[in-house]
Amino acid sequence: MGHLFEAYVGRHLRLLPNAQVHAEILHRKGGQQLKSVDWIVEFPDLLLLVEVEATMPTEAVRLGDLEAAPAAWNMLITACDQIDAVAGYLRDGHGAYADIKAAGRPILGLVITLEPFYLINGSDLLPARTTPVYVASAEELEQLVTVTSTTASQLILRHHEHAGRGHVRGSFAGHTFEPNPIVESAWHRYPWSGSSTDPD
Repeated sequence: MGHLFEAYVGRHLRLLPNAQVHAEILHRKGGQQLKSVDWIVEFPDLLLLVEVEATMPTEAVRLGDLEAAPAAWNMLITACDQIDAVAGYLRDGHGAYADIKAAGRPILGLVITLEPFYLINGSDLLPARTTPVYVASAEELEQLVTVTSTTASQLILRHHEHAGRGHVRGSFAGHTFEPNPIVESAWHRYPWSGSSTDPD
């Protein structure tokens, strides 16, 4: 499931106009082989580091149990650590990332999950890091990549600058989006897709 979801996220990232998408990069540190994040997206005004986690909120998370929920967030915390490490390599000019120039562009992280993790982007729920990271669901990504009234990079940057917390989709208000061709293609495979039901 994880590999399929990672590929699904990559297909959506490649819908972004004026962006270059890099798949996972391998490099060595000492005798150990390390992996980058799953996807690195180069916009003219932003480097977006994307880590994919095929996970869903547990019952504790759904019930808002802030004492039990952190145990369910371990995968997300690990993803944030990975993003922060790769951002450090990019800032330091690591040779494995020579084709990606970080200078002059902010670096932000995005962890994509199967379903929304409510509260996760709230105050102090994820450990502070050098690189700001937001958790977003697949549904948010499906909409983000089709924004037409601005660029996806500007939408993410404005979310970071003006909201800084909460779901990324909270910054979608007032913007226009075109239909998602991947979602529409999948929808039309179903026998009832000829009905008037809207896939969105």
